[in-house]
Amino acid sequence: MELSEWIHTAHAPIILLNASDEAQRICRKNGGLSVDQLLNAFGVFPRADTPVRTINGHITLPELRLRFISASKFKTSSSEEAAVKLNHVVATSASSLMARSVLPLDLAPVTTEDDVAPFLRSIGGDPMPWYSAFKHEVMESFQCDDTSMMYHPHALLLVVSSTEADPRGTFHQLGAPANLPSVFHDGLYDTNVPKYYLVLHDAVETQHTSIDAGAIYRNLNLPPNSGGVVRINSLSAPVANDVWSHHPYVRGLRPSEEEQPLPYGCFLSDDDRLALRTMVWEFGVKFVLPAMEAKLLSLNETVAAVRKGVRNALKAWWRKPKETSGTLNRVYLYRFDSIESNMRLLADIAFVIRDYDLAYNMYKLVRDDYKNDKALLHCAHASESIALCLYMMKGSPADIHHALDTTAAIYARLQVASPTLSLVRHAARTAILSSEIFSHMLSEHMDAASAALIRGSSATDPKLSGLGICSAVFLERAAYCDLQARNPKFRKYGFRMVMAGHVYSLLGYEPHAARCYSCARAVYANSRWHHVDDHITGTLAKQLVGLALPQQAIALLLTRIGSGRHAKGQQLTLLAEFYDLVSEYLQDHSAVGISNFHVMESGGQSAKVRRVCLLV
Repeated sequence: MELSEWIHTAHAPIILLNASDEAQRICRKNGGLSVDQLLNAFGVFPRADTPVRTINGHITLPELRLRFISASKFKTSSSEEAAVKLNHVVATSASSLMARSVLPLDLAPVTTEDDVAPFLRSIGGDPMPWYSAFKHEVMESFQCDDTSMMYHPHALLLVVSSTEADPRGTFHQLGAPANLPSVFHDGLYDTNVPKYYLVLHDAVETQHTSIDAGAIYRNLNLPPNSGGVVRINSLSAPVANDVWSHHPYVRGLRPSEEEQPLPYGCFLSDDDRLALRTMVWEFGVKFVLPAMEAKLLSLNETVAAVRKGVRNALKAWWRKPKETSGTLNRVYLYRFDSIESNMRLLADIAFVIRDYDLAYNMYKLVRDDYKNDKALLHCAHASESIALCLYMMKGSPADIHHALDTTAAIYARLQVASPTLSLVRHAARTAILSSEIFSHMLSEHMDAASAALIRGSSATDPKLSGLGICSAVFLERAAYCDLQARNPKFRKYGFRMVMAGHVYSLLGYEPHAARCYSCARAVYANSRWHHVDDHITGTLAKQLVGLALPQQAIALLLTRIGSGRHAKGQQLTLLAEFYDLVSEYLQDHSAVGISNFHVMESGGQSAKVRRVCLLV
């Protein structure tokens, strides 16, 4: 996936969805899908070419993305919840490594820069295929975060079933302000969100009834393009045609190891799927985008009246910082109706519709207010957004570096001033964005990408935080950035892979630890760093034993014994370790044994001599 595509995948327009229990029930027939999960699979249109009006004219959107989030799931995430999800991604990938037996134990050695390409080929494909899921979870952890208005919903989609006893009353209840999530009541988001009304009609369940979904919708007397009817569940027998399992916006599906009695979308016919996709397209083009255009123009008028012009600029210059002492009685520093939130929302809408120049100017303007108020987290996030705008506009690499370095400096300053403040998620987000931007520029910026990841890795102590997994992941990612630089730094790669393996092992992810140590061993095995190689080989052998791979561990220890570079005392120690490993394996697998190996013991007066003979 291209970086620009990933950025807009992570920053898609948000649609808040509130569905009745009856609507959820008829959707659950399709393998347990909820209404938001059902619709999210049809919310991406890669070749939209849709014009959008901004204050600078018209912009053509090359693609349209809509993301539906259920009102029951629309809430902030704590650091503990984020840690659970991130660790789940790494644990799942570790289990997959063991299930597929893809630990890279036989890799091409790396002694010169010319060996890097064969080494990467021997790894095979993406060395961290689960990293995209890890990035996604880090970005998801900022849902409803008060440092941004990117999650402010652009529409409220109300969904009822045609089988409701009182559809009109149900719509009224779902759209009542009291049923909005707590972030609206606390003042972060505006409760005045445009409403769209959708009636779901179960074709099979209502085929022998007098229910008319079209009549139900017409009786609502809504303005044009304010709602619609969609027919679903037209199949009486389930079919398998899954488009939900790997969709980035479909979250909360059943774990793959659980029993799945029915596949996702099993009762949706081809016509049902086409109707859903058509409904989402018309909803986006005829309702969401016009609402975003109107909001953008309205916000621009508000900001222009307060911030633009010489007189307003002078007033802003002498503006007093926002009183933070009075925030004890409210949840958020900036309410939705503050001028700072208006500027931030204007910038975020402009970014979503790809008016990067407007977004860039608004981010800079609001960043100055944040800086004056000493709202440093808000200021740091605005600097990140400035860097994103500069990248999308193909701006100066020096300006991008400066914006991202400013963000990192703010986090460092905050950490010193408030040691108890948890900034791990913020530092992780900055590390991901920085490394992705730098690595997608020229190869000469790989050093900057690696440095950004190392800063993110050092922001947490794996012994103290559930988010310590970020340290291991970023160390490993930084190692591959070093390896892919214009002048590959394979020794630095080996060192960082050892560090990543150590942290993985500390956190209990032995498959990832063994993988990292194995990759590092390819660098040190044929070097003059014999003590490092011995440490890596010995540690890797112990990990392989713990992963129920004793034969691979035995073969690995043989390379140490046969190296001929150890003194007599060291060699005896190695033989003793080797003997213990083989003996333990034979005791546990006496019926199986090890091909070509035999253990013999002989006793002496002072000590027992232990030997392991390799029978050829």
